[in-house]
Amino acid sequence: RDSIHQWRRAPARQARSTHATAMARPRHSSPALLLIALAILAPWSWAGPSITAVHDQGGLRDRIERAWNTTHGAVRVAASSPGAWAEGPGGCTNLQLIVLLSGHYRTMDHTQRDLHAAATAAAGNCYAVAAFLPAALEKRPKKSPDTGPEPGGVDAVVERLERSPYRAKVAYAVAARTGTLDGYGDGVALGWHASWAVALWAAGLHGVRWAPSAVVLRTRPDILLPVPLSVARLASYFARGPRGRHLALAGEFRSRQGDLFFLTSASAYATDVVGPFEAALRHKRRADGKGPRAQGEWLFWWALAVTNGWGYGRSIANRRPWPGLRELLAGACYCPQGDGKGSCAAPACLLTVLEAPMPLWRAFYILRGGKGVGSGPGYPPGTPPLDVARGLFLYCRARPLGPA
Repeated sequence: RDSIHQWRRAPARQARSTHATAMARPRHSSPALLLIALAILAPWSWAGPSITAVHDQGGLRDRIERAWNTTHGAVRVAASSPGAWAEGPGGCTNLQLIVLLSGHYRTMDHTQRDLHAAATAAAGNCYAVAAFLPAALEKRPKKSPDTGPEPGGVDAVVERLERSPYRAKVAYAVAARTGTLDGYGDGVALGWHASWAVALWAAGLHGVRWAPSAVVLRTRPDILLPVPLSVARLASYFARGPRGRHLALAGEFRSRQGDLFFLTSASAYATDVVGPFEAALRHKRRADGKGPRAQGEWLFWWALAVTNGWGYGRSIANRRPWPGLRELLAGACYCPQGDGKGSCAAPACLLTVLEAPMPLWRAFYILRGGKGVGSGPGYPPGTPPLDVARGLFLYCRARPLGPA
């Protein structure tokens, strides 16, 4: 069955991504400077343009709903806002840091202050947040006897987002989900893809760009980042390092996996996570009612997207081997565009994964129950930024756990 995927092989080479319409085309190197103005330590002092939750969603809805709606689950974008990324004093149109948020709103009232403070330490005004949130404030516990709607709803989530002092920095989509997309597995994958769709949509509306080496931080609304971050050296390696094109920081130990905290480049996120998801969803629509080979096509791309999305890549042993994994571990890359044959400018590969030492993983934790409320950042003034590129460990190449 491995031979089914041999013909997709494409050379892995350094090349500018053509996947993102917002992608800048710099000559080489230094991460581009980034985004809008925002007071982090005080309430928002600039009135700014009006931001409304009722916005033209055309391209955004099409990109998310057409891709994900099937007989097994559906998603409907109920409200969205592109924020005001490039508006106001000190507005930035060339981003160094893109923060992707997905998951229930939960304790974002309390985590947002430190998230924006950490992002400001990393990129100054040149960062932006793209959020994809379910149409409920909180996920009901599995054993709850309540069978009614989940706490809150579209209006409640939008009201929280719109009253935030950081609302200009945040582009968002709030969506109703049903079927498998309202569960953990497919719902997580949907959020990973849709938050990037929100970023592309907002960037296109604002004329905002980013370099392929710009840093992508993907996390959740209930994750607290109580330390300032420095990402300049990581972005430099993304631009110049021999493995920089397909590289991520993640981990495999408890409460530190890629669904909570995941760092990569804009180029790698587009080609190695989003690209395979979109290829999988295209193949799945074509495979309905067809034979095993057609089913194998979409499962291959889905497995590649999920393996990279979790931050496993080529570096952490897969729990379930799948056809094509051995070739990918050996360095093969594939073209998600078209039929996958030949070479392409933006091949999809397994990510090389680095694990940071304990100081980075101690720099965030899950916040539940509303603790940690304060008026300023959760660290003393003058706290030096934590360099996320310091003291990294390179995983050895993973081996399949069994025959594929």
